[in-house]
Amino acid sequence: MAMSLGIRIELPGPTIPAPRIMRSRTTAPSRRGVALHIVMQHDSRNFNGPKRTMTETFEPHNTLEQKLLDAQEGRMLGEQFLLELLDEQLYMPIKEHQQVEGLQTSSNADPLRMEDEEGNIILILFTSPDRSKNFTADLPDYRGGLLVELPWILERIGSGVGMAINPGWPAGIDLDPETVAQLIQISAAKSNAE
Repeated sequence: MAMSLGIRIELPGPTIPAPRIMRSRTTAPSRRGVALHIVMQHDSRNFNGPKRTMTETFEPHNTLEQKLLDAQEGRMLGEQFLLELLDEQLYMPIKEHQQVEGLQTSSNADPLRMEDEEGNIILILFTSPDRSKNFTADLPDYRGGLLVELPWILERIGSGVGMAINPGWPAGIDLDPETVAQLIQISAAKSNAE
């Protein structure tokens, strides 16, 4: 059973300037007859926002990062990665409306999001709080965040929203709105089965 923290994610809303996302699209095979479209991020990503230089080597700091590397390097099927992602925690930078020693004082979370070149809202997420520091360094309102399981996020964002996990890092993934919609359905079905 999912635990409610009493926090509501507000999307859509005012957005940070649009990123230009460099993508390559692959389709993961599916045992259920539904192909999951996976959009893998490359380190040639060019955002019209905070610019940071990332090192070419990426040392995984947790199991999620290792799984992400395995999926990008072909040691794990993309579909399997996405299914396992549903059991993982992600760090979601949120706008701090009022800082009280690092505590979120509002019951509404205002997550970091951008628009891609197609006008889609992209929710920005990271595999750990440390991975967000370079990206949010030039965004002083986004110093705080929530470390939550992906299904918690999926229950609150609604449709038409994409996700970028670890933007700016060599190991990252972009999920287009269609893939996120599929994950919402899979997560809801999984939750109902439990």
